[in-house]
Amino acid sequence: MGFRCVLHGSFRKHFEEIVRARRAFEAAGIEVLAPKDAEIASVKDGFALF
Repeated sequence: MGFRCVLHGSFRKHFEEIVRARRAFEAAGIEVLAPKDAEIASVKDGFALF
């Protein structure tokens, strides 16, 4: 079994950076369990919804 991780942070404020981090981890062979590769559907009460 390889490495796996979960990315955590402010998706509303730093979504593009989180997407770049996800791609970097995946390119290094690390499975990213969450967030799944998706676009933000909306923002409600300060939270990004997928």
